[in-house]
Amino acid sequence: MKKYLLPLLLTGILNICCAQTNLVPKKVIMQGFTMGPYWDGTAWDTAHTWGVPCPNDKQSLPQTDVWFYDRLSQKANEIAASGITAVWLPSFPKGSGGYYGFALKPKYAPGGIYDVGYGIFDDYDLGDKVQNGTLETRYGSRNQLTRCIATLRANGLEAYHDFVVNQRNGLNIKPVAPHYQVLGYKDAYGNDNGGRFPKYAGDFAQYGTIPGAPGDTDLPSLLYPDGTPTGDKETRWGPDFAHITGQKNINGTTGVWCAEQIKIAGDWLVRATGVQGYRLDNASGISWNFLRDFVNYGAMKGKFSMAELVGTWYSNYQLQEWLEKSIGEKGNNFTMMDQMLQPLLIAICKTDKYKIGALQSKYLSWNSKDSSRLVNAINPQQKPENPGKFSGYRSVMAIDPEQAVTVLNEADMETPIGTMPRVALPKECLLGYAYILTIGYGTPLIASKDWNTDAGSYGATMIGKKTLNQHLNKLIWCHNFITTGGLTNEQVAGNGYVYAFQKTGGSQAMVFLNSDQQNDISVTVNTTIPNGTVLTDYTDHDANATVTNGQITVKVPANINGRGYLVLARPGITGTYKIPSADITQEWEGNKDLGIKPASGTRQEVCRIWVDGNKKLTSKMLDYYTAGWSRGSNLVLEVCKLLPGNTLSKPVASRTFTSAQPGQELTYTTKGTPACYVINIKGNNLPAGESNWWFKLQNTYTAPPKFN
Repeated sequence: MKKYLLPLLLTGILNICCAQTNLVPKKVIMQGFTMGPYWDGTAWDTAHTWGVPCPNDKQSLPQTDVWFYDRLSQKANEIAASGITAVWLPSFPKGSGGYYGFALKPKYAPGGIYDVGYGIFDDYDLGDKVQNGTLETRYGSRNQLTRCIATLRANGLEAYHDFVVNQRNGLNIKPVAPHYQVLGYKDAYGNDNGGRFPKYAGDFAQYGTIPGAPGDTDLPSLLYPDGTPTGDKETRWGPDFAHITGQKNINGTTGVWCAEQIKIAGDWLVRATGVQGYRLDNASGISWNFLRDFVNYGAMKGKFSMAELVGTWYSNYQLQEWLEKSIGEKGNNFTMMDQMLQPLLIAICKTDKYKIGALQSKYLSWNSKDSSRLVNAINPQQKPENPGKFSGYRSVMAIDPEQAVTVLNEADMETPIGTMPRVALPKECLLGYAYILTIGYGTPLIASKDWNTDAGSYGATMIGKKTLNQHLNKLIWCHNFITTGGLTNEQVAGNGYVYAFQKTGGSQAMVFLNSDQQNDISVTVNTTIPNGTVLTDYTDHDANATVTNGQITVKVPANINGRGYLVLARPGITGTYKIPSADITQEWEGNKDLGIKPASGTRQEVCRIWVDGNKKLTSKMLDYYTAGWSRGSNLVLEVCKLLPGNTLSKPVASRTFTSAQPGQELTYTTKGTPACYVINIKGNNLPAGESNWWFKLQNTYTAPPKFN
């Protein structure tokens, strides 16, 4: 009996050591919005508008009177409690129009509420101008947007914007000489063609062939650094910006007009919303010299970013070189979505008895064209090896885990091509999520349609005795507390249908993935976990195993409804999340060419912000126009509390700013419960003859963690 006491004692000590509490979770991103049609369990919906429900869209599924930004705010606390750490939001600016109905019979509908964010109309309309038939975008107003982001931050979540800088859709205006303007916008007073960043024919590749219009020979970097083509085509997604060769010296802007204005608009948006990062849509179509300048310009510099660079046809090493050389960035703050690995994961989820050995890191890290650079970064013991029949699949994660975001279902895959989207369905997807959440490398991304339990999403789908949402949350928990450390002991068993690997972190976990959708499979695999160690499953399967002679024998459940996986580790491991609240800093600029009016002799509302009880609110007047001011000229900033019934209290705080006080602050500590505060501004004794008394206001505050 004594020979068994030491392993059991060691196991007990390790169990105690493995108990963890108040852990700040590792980065897990959620795509916080949806784009495609709804799967009802039998077929795709064909009668309703794709994407998130919108109160102004009577063909939404489901019908709703709540705007998306508010619904997301309501979910913020639940999202953070699940272990998700960041939310990828849709593109903020108002769009030009879009489609509703099914892909086979699309119906075009003009207006901002039908655009899911990728047909941007006005870069400076975040839902605060009445344009394209509504004040709001499909997702809500600017005040709702800034509140949503502030609420995410109050729950410790990062917010990421989706930058669309390659193209503009819906440009149906024929440019007319002499200026050849194709897009103009409302100003702060509702006048046409007074808004910031109008577009001209010479800004776009598509308009270079119009007789008499400025010529355009835009030649973006459609080659990888090694000279091979990316496969992208100009105007593939609509009129492409001529970032490099577009018209120059327009409206006093030195250099290429569109390139400079896109950077300025991006900087403005990041400061206005307070986001912590961004996605780069269709990065393969963007001139890379411009993109390098963009990500390092103003407020964009240093933020987390992930590039959409569909790379299935190209070498993983070419994509790594793109990350490091074309953009000039290394490290985990500049990433790309691993859309090379994605098709393999979807195939494994959807195919019975898929040869799951394709997931071995030695295959994912191989490329015959780059044999001099081959490296397996996630399991160096297994050197890259020719995958033979699996040659169609690669992974950026396998060679550059810091700069890869691992994905299964996401926005691009929701867009129908042919008769259906290309996603793994609710009762298929868990096996793919089990891989990206247990492999321990890259940054996992989860689709909100899979996680969310609201009507129109799949999270409430029952899979066994629990919902899809609950199963995902358990896998996220395993990602943080069980499947930590390095990767070793990759093995394939069960006629090639079971892939197993060991994690080397404190929990010493074994992971098993089974692609057989009909049969449980008993496998025996090697492990370095000490003999005599008892292991139990942490994914709600009734499975246990004991390490004997350096091996584990276990029955891996059939992949029924995507549940063909096990995560085995020592019993008794516990862990809870520490969710650190954060404040937010956002800017509001009043200017006649924006959505907020400049200051005047009339008291006006600048913005509304929601502040937690007993928290400090700091309003800084960053800058304002003072030319010609007299000694009696000033701006008065007021903070008013919004009372029940949407009535304003008298100012709870105010400050007068003279011409010598740019950069100074008004501070106020809120009292009692969370509340909405309205920021007003009024000018006194402003000189006659000047109507654009512009100002830049910055608010720093802590939002309530719960939406009400």
